[in-house]
Amino acid sequence: MRRFWLGVMWFSVVWVLYGIGAAGHHLWTEHRMDGQALILALGMATMAWRAWDEYRGNGWTRKKEDGRRL
Repeated sequence: MRRFWLGVMWFSVVWVLYGIGAAGHHLWTEHRMDGQALILALGMATMAWRAWDEYRGNGWTRKKEDGRRL
């Protein structure tokens, strides 16, 4: 399962970089932007953070299974 979360983390990191790059491109070329790239980057950053916690073993699912408080 650790390998899965590591894959999710790297997949999310790539999309974070893409979202930041797309937002930067729109700013650099002075095109109108609807904010979709920034929303993508924020959402994927959240997923990467969650995947990293799960990979390290501190994730929400582990706490729930162990009966620890969230």
